[in-house]
Parts: sequence; C-alpha cells; structure tokens
Amino acid sequence: MSLRSGSIGRFPCSPESTPAPFRRSPPFSFLYPRCLETNRPPYRTHRSSAHRHQTKEGNMVVDQPLRESLLAQARLRLRLGMPALLFIVGAVYLYDAAHQQFEAHEMGVLSLAYVAYCVATYWFSIHNTGRWDKALLGTTVAGDPLMLSAFLYAAGDGAILFVGFYLFTILGFGFRVGIRSMRWCQGIAIVGFVMVAMYSPAWREMLMVTASHILLLIVVPLYASGLIRGLRDAQMAAKYESEAKSKLLANVSHELRTPLTGIISAAQLIQAETAGGDVINAKARSITDMAWHLDGEISQLLDLSKLQLGTSKDEVVAFTVDNVISNVVDAVQAAVTAKNLALTVRIDPSISVPVKGMAQSLRSVLINLVGNAIKFTDAGRVDVSAEAIETNDAHYVVRFRVSDTGIGIPAEHLSKIFEPFYQVERGTNRKYGGTGLGMAISKEHVARLGGRIEVRSTVGEGSVFWFDIPLEKAHIGSETQAEDASAQVVLTKRVLLADDNATNLALIREMLCRDGHEVVAATSGTEALSHLATDAFDIVMLDYNMHDIDGAQVWSIYSMSRTKPAPTYFITADTTVATKDRLLSLGAAGVMYKPITFAMIRKTLHAAFPDEIAPVAERTPRPSAQTPVQANVQTAAQAAYMPNRLTAVATEYLAHDALENLREINPSDAFAKRLLSDAKDDIAQIALEMSIALAEGNVPAVRRQGHAMKGVSLNIGAPRLAAFGEKAMTSSFEAIHGQRKELEDNLKQEVAGTVAAIEGLLSDIDRVQAPAEAGAQNGRS
Repeated sequence: MSLRSGSIGRFPCSPESTPAPFRRSPPFSFLYPRCLETNRPPYRTHRSSAHRHQTKEGNMVVDQPLRESLLAQARLRLRLGMPALLFIVGAVYLYDAAHQQFEAHEMGVLSLAYVAYCVATYWFSIHNTGRWDKALLGTTVAGDPLMLSAFLYAAGDGAILFVGFYLFTILGFGFRVGIRSMRWCQGIAIVGFVMVAMYSPAWREMLMVTASHILLLIVVPLYASGLIRGLRDAQMAAKYESEAKSKLLANVSHELRTPLTGIISAAQLIQAETAGGDVINAKARSITDMAWHLDGEISQLLDLSKLQLGTSKDEVVAFTVDNVISNVVDAVQAAVTAKNLALTVRIDPSISVPVKGMAQSLRSVLINLVGNAIKFTDAGRVDVSAEAIETNDAHYVVRFRVSDTGIGIPAEHLSKIFEPFYQVERGTNRKYGGTGLGMAISKEHVARLGGRIEVRSTVGEGSVFWFDIPLEKAHIGSETQAEDASAQVVLTKRVLLADDNATNLALIREMLCRDGHEVVAATSGTEALSHLATDAFDIVMLDYNMHDIDGAQVWSIYSMSRTKPAPTYFITADTTVATKDRLLSLGAAGVMYKPITFAMIRKTLHAAFPDEIAPVAERTPRPSAQTPVQANVQTAAQAAYMPNRLTAVATEYLAHDALENLREINPSDAFAKRLLSDAKDDIAQIALEMSIALAEGNVPAVRRQGHAMKGVSLNIGAPRLAAFGEKAMTSSFEAIHGQRKELEDNLKQEVAGTVAAIEGLLSDIDRVQAPAEAGAQNGRS
C-alpha cells in the first residue's frame, strides 16, 4: 500500500490492497494521505519495492515513505528551527521590545517549550517503528502552526517579520507528506493567525496587513496544491513510461531469443551434418558467430531492463576477492591473447579473509570494465587491482581499479558514458560496435553494492575506472569453516541419481551418502524411468548424456506423468549456452556442471529445500561404495546469466591436489584406490570406443565419447584428458573428419599419459600404506 495523499511518483492502490490496520479509523487517520494523491519526492524513486510501499515489522504494516518524511521534517525542524528561534527572539527585542506581549521570562519558557517540542518529535521519529506514524503526523501538523502562532502573539509588532513562516510550514507538509495533511495544516494556521489577530493589540491595529496575510494563507496553498498534483502526475507518467520501456526491452529481448535459438541450432546442424566442404562450413560458422554476438547484446538488454525494474536478484554469499578476479581473468584471457596485450593483476595482501557480498554483481562489473579496457586497447596493457582502503575487525572498504593504455575518452563524454545506450563513437563509421549498455549496467550494479563508479581518462593515453565498496568479513576460521560448510546440509532426502558412467556415479553417490541422504542409483535412462514410475523421491539428479535415453527425455516423460514432480537437476560437462538454455527451458530446477563438489551438491539441495537445514547432531553419513567430484551448480535463475568460463591449457596429466580432493570426499585410501582404478578402466573403455568412432568417421559418437571422457577426467582431476574431451565434444564436423589421424594420435598420447599418472598415484598410495600396515601388524604382535 502506498501513502494516501500526495506522494509523487507512487502507484495508485485499490481499497482491496489496503491492509486492515489502515482501513480502520485510528486517531489522526483523517490526516493520512489519500491513495490517489501521492507526492513522494523524486529522489526516492530509485528505492526498492520494499521501501516504495510498506515493510512488515512484527504484526504491523509500516509505511516506509511516511516514516522517512516525518524523520526528514524532524531533522529540518532542528536544523532550521533553532536558528529561526534565535531570529524571532532577536527580532522581538531589537524591533520593539516595548510592544511585546510576554515578559522576558515568559518568552524564555515559550522558547524552551519549542526546543523541547523539536527534540521530542526528533526522538520519536528516530525511534519510530511504525506505531507512532499517525500520532506523530497529527502532532506536527497541529504543533508546527500552533507554536508559530504562540510566537506571533508573544512578539507583538516584531511578528510581522516572520509571519511568512506559516507558508514555509504549510507547503512543507504538502510536498513532503501530502495535500490532505497540507490542508489540515493550512486550516490550523489560519485559525491560529485569526486568534492572534483578535487578541493581540499589535495585530488589531494592522487590519489590512492581517487581512492580506490571511488571504495569502488561503490562496498560496490552494495554488501550490495544483502544482503538486501536476508535478505528481508528470512524475508518475514518467515513471510509468520508464517502466513500460524497461518491460518492452525485456519482452522484446526475450522474444528475439526464440528465433535466434533456431538460427543457432540450424547453423550448428549445418556444420555438423553437411559434407559440403570448407565454404559451407565457414558460412555456417559465420552465422553461428554472429548469432552468439547478437545473443550477447540481447543479454545486456535483459540485464539493464531487470536492473531498472528492480527484478534483478543477486544472492549475498561468502567469497574471496582473488577468486572473483581470477574468474574475470579466465573469462577475458582469450581476448587478451588475441590482441597480444599484457594483463596484470594486483590484489592487496591485507584482503586475506573471505568476505560476504553480491559476488555475481561484482563479477559482472569487473568483466564489463576489463572487457571494455581490452576492447579499446589495441596495444599495451590492462591492469586490474583490488586495494583495501579501509579495514577493521568487521569489514573492508575495497577499491577495485581497472586501467588501460587504450584510446582514452574525450573529456566532454566522461559525464555521459554511464547513460544507457550512450557511445562515444557516433554515426556509420563506428569501429568498435556494441550497444552502449555495459557502463550503464556496471553503474547500476555498483550502486547495488553500495558504491559509486568513477572514471578518469586522457585521449591517447588510456582510461582508469574505479569504485569503492564495503565488504563484510566472513570470518571463516577452521571451526567456523566446517560449521559453515555443514550448515548447508539439509535433512535426509531420498535422491534418485542417474548416470551411465560408473566413476561419476560413485563420486556423486558418495558425497550424497556422506551427508546422510538415501541414494537410489540408476546406470541408464531406462533404469531411471523405471525407478521414477514405481517409487517416490525428494529430488532427482540426471546426467544429461546417457547412452540410451538422455536426461532431458527422462525429465520430459517424468514431468508429464506427475502433477508435482520432484525438483530435478541436470548433470553435464557441456557448458555451451545452447545446452544450458535448452535444459532450463524444459522446466528443470537447475544445472550442475562437472566436476561436482561437496559445496555445490549442498548448495543445490539447500536451494531445493531452503527451510530444511539438518542440525549437526542429525547428520549421519550413510554407507556407500562410491564417491563425488568438484562442480558448479546453478539454479535456474542464476544459470541464465552466468558466463562460460575459459580455462587455461593444462600442462599436467593429474592435478597435484587430485588425491587431496578425493580424500575430502572420503579419507579412506581404499576408496581412493577403488575410484582411481575404476576411472582407469572407464578411460580405457571410452578411448577404445572413441578410436572405433574415429576410424568409422562417426562424428556423433566421437562427440558422445568426448563428453564421457571429459566427465570422468574432471572427476578425478585429469585436466589434459578433460581438455581433449572438450575438444572432441565441440569440434566441427569438418574438423573431426579432416583431423581423424591427429585426433587418434592425441587420444593415445593423452590416455597413455593419464593412465600412467593414475598408476603412479596408485603406487604412491601403496608405498605409503605398506609401512603403516606393517607398523599396525607389529603392534598387534
């Protein structure tokens, strides 16, 4: 519900939407603003919907703008009321002390009463929780003109100098609170002034002056009420137009994506299926590249419209600054390499602990700023830094800075570059392209983060963008870290897990079982459907690519057969936007990207069951013969806007922390040996099937085995083999056909190296295990 009379820029509300507390008639309810006469000041229009209407405190519905208006008036009363009091008292004694109505001590008592009134209204406004809104409004609507009337009576002839304060008080209520409150204040002021004129000898002697002031008190507020209504209508119309524009942008952008998806799919099919040679393939690739470019521009339109409408949401999470910046560097590394630029990163060592904040918004800003720096720098360097400019036990204030040695921005454009669609380049000879939305989106995100983005630039020398934001320290110590990790564990759930790869199935099942969940495993889509037809589950996790029926088909059949299907998440190593959009459009709860981690599994379950956190005492690991991975989980809302990360070229067959990662899942050496042995067998089998597919020129089979190879490799920490699997998944039809011999050689080399690394790790485990077992045997003997 909004204010009832005069808040500029507010939406009309209906009687049905008015909460019950405001449909009654409590004291001073006649002063409460009308719904259709709103005049909230322009500077509040950017507030969130929680502030635009009401907030709920306890069992009360509180009108936030009214509280803010009352507090603002109380502050103004203190700032201007005290100097005005000195002016009135000084005028009384300097103008004509002989004609004043009160003695000095009486004037002192009246002055003290006014000071007490100002302090009391300020105190009640500061501590107001909504209970005193109407009482405060009624008190000040009557109190302000009555206190002024008392001073006018006491001042005698000197009162003529400050009788205009009536209008200041009346119009203040009109612009801040509403026309109805202004009318009541006006009426009380007129009555008060008439009483002064009747009982004060000084004013009785000035009948024409008195009459002229009464006329002003009648006419000026009436005229001002028309201006207030006009201002309200103009601002409301502008607000409606702005929101309509943002909704149009969102709707049009969404509708553009439907045919765009068809264009991309058709072009990819042409690339995959045609044998028309390099010319057709090149043209299809051009269509795909341009379509993805257009998709990026559409995404920016959607981001801007969501920010302007206030529907963009970003979760406050714990993160590290260096991790966010690393993600940004990964995302832009290809562009840096392509332009042969130097990219340097400097992070203040004092930013040593995790922080809490809107990590996705921060990442979006930095990607925009760094991306622009690369875009407008043809030679030289781009520098990214994070510096703690203020720190204490509770928080940092961090300055993020992005500088470049690019073309720079002319001084006359610096004040406009954060406006939507504004571009320094104009006309048909634009070199760099773009929509001009990146900086506007960055500005909105920085404002949400609690900061303000600044820029300094010199043409021909480069630009510097920076912003300061507060970040609360997460204080994650060893005990707290374990507590925070376990805090995401939900009550025991019955989980259906489907994956046709034994290693993947073992890893994810082990993670779920260690958190106390009951897992039913399926090794194929057909088996998953069988379980879903005969059993009930709290949550379903489906591998996207299974050999018989893929996860998307399983979900489609399952969702059509149930009125309320369990929350279902897809597990995939395919990070392409097309696959992500397809899976989310089916109505699934989210997407989990391999490799899978404990944190991501827990985050997924917490997203599905946010109110069912298990107490630590109730978390009992279940026995399992298998285990998990490292993953990125995205809810349906998050996944649509998460950029794909680029990864560096792997240089080692097994990650140095591969064994440590497996021991985080299950500290048993037997588990690690079993999992590594299973993975080695899976890799050999996948390599054999891929070799047959390459020999036969069966591109779909090559891609399918590449997907399987990537999944297994990521789960055990084999980056080189995972990179090869990614290449096999994403290579074009022509590339696979034309490079079959090279791919076969690479496959043999990567598999041999990875298998050797796995065998070496198994030998290391045996060497460490043997003395321990011998010592244990000696101890028993």
